[in-house]
Amino acid sequence: MRTAFLFCCSIAGLFSVTELSAQELANVNGTSITMADFQARLSELPTDVRHRLTSAEGKKDFLDDLIASELLLSEAKRLELEKDKEVTKRVEDAKRNILINAAVQKIVTEKTTNDLARKYYDQHSQQFSEVHASHILLETEEEAKDIKKQLDKGADFNDLAKKRSKDPSAAQNGGDLGFFTKDQMVKPFSDKAFSMKAKQVSGPVKTQYGYHIIKVLEVKPPKKFEELDNTAIISIKRAILDEEIGRLKAKAKITVHSELLTSDQNPSPAAGNELSGTQPEPDH
Repeated sequence: MRTAFLFCCSIAGLFSVTELSAQELANVNGTSITMADFQARLSELPTDVRHRLTSAEGKKDFLDDLIASELLLSEAKRLELEKDKEVTKRVEDAKRNILINAAVQKIVTEKTTNDLARKYYDQHSQQFSEVHASHILLETEEEAKDIKKQLDKGADFNDLAKKRSKDPSAAQNGGDLGFFTKDQMVKPFSDKAFSMKAKQVSGPVKTQYGYHIIKVLEVKPPKKFEELDNTAIISIKRAILDEEIGRLKAKAKITVHSELLTSDQNPSPAAGNELSGTQPEPDH
């Protein structure tokens, strides 16, 4: 009897929730805005905005916004704005971006489970070691070679960095870049830095910013998977995503005309902290 009573109460509770979701909060020219619509739209807002709408007054304001949106949508349809070329392009662009983001999230969800991330890390752990390095940035290879000769003769790296480096921050920090992982710097710079041992000084290394003389101060071996912080986990997810994109490239037929990208059309950013490259960052 007790079990039957609880079952009946549970069913009644489900019906009450369903009925509440279906309740109409407003009707705009025949279009219904239900409690379910309200909650769904509310859930799309950032957490801090939702928090400000928890009061009765805030909820009324949000409902008024939904009503206004419905009125504007009806007006757009009346004016046949969906046929406007600019509007159509923006809709297609929005759809394209939504699909791209959905593909990224699907890949990340399916390919970066904890077990897969651990497996990837075990196979590529050396990519997640860290290097502490300093650099001196010069405009020409000749200048870089001259600096290397001075260093070979015993000149102080920090002093030369402060006096000669084109990196704006070098005047204060002597070219010290701190610790970084391989994916945090542009590829030619990282490839060289991670091939060196502590206390070694490189010859000229060319990047899009100029010519670098690199001094490795310390090399940290990779941590155990369990010791990784959130930033490292995101780096693993990004690396897995890059691998998947690489597979898609390998299967695709791609034609590139990079010679059309002239330097005057695409000026390089200033040096310094710009050494760090921006990359896609999947959600946690």
